[in-house]
Amino acid sequence: MIALFAVVCAWAIAILLTGQFLPQIVADLSAAATDSGTYDARVRSWINLINQSTDSGLSGIIFGQPMGIGFGRFEGVGRWVEFAPHNWYVTMYLRVGVLGLGMLIVFLLGVAARVLSNRRNMAALAVVVAVLVYGWSYSWPWYICLFFGWAVCQYRDQPTVQDVSVTVPRAPKIRITHLQERRWQT
Repeated sequence: MIALFAVVCAWAIAILLTGQFLPQIVADLSAAATDSGTYDARVRSWINLINQSTDSGLSGIIFGQPMGIGFGRFEGVGRWVEFAPHNWYVTMYLRVGVLGLGMLIVFLLGVAARVLSNRRNMAALAVVVAVLVYGWSYSWPWYICLFFGWAVCQYRDQPTVQDVSVTVPRAPKIRITHLQERRWQT
């Protein structure tokens, strides 16, 4: 397995060093790092959805919009879209309101505190951080929650030997009388 990894890495380095792809890769990365058009459009979209929610009244703010109310909004220059807002936290606010979003944030802060204070499983730490960051730019599909659930379970309290106390019941004392002994001997 390590040999295969070394061969693939050597092959990738050789391709990069030939110079064919390196300038194009650097240019693409540079353009991606400086372009904020997609993010700015998403932020405007989130603001439009939140404004629509606040216009619906106090119950919509506290408890969220009823199911069936879509995510319809204008995005950009007169473009009407109805897809999810590409932000799990905004989606949660729209669906379950400030009350549900607050409960989610309290849960996520608890998970983050536990993960940062106890780093016994670095894979679970990476999954938790990746899912929390992913939720800012996208809505979590159902299968992301499976990985997140696995990672959260890695940090639940597990009792140690010192924490467990076991009470063993005493066996009842058996008295054998002389008459019972004779019966067993014959």
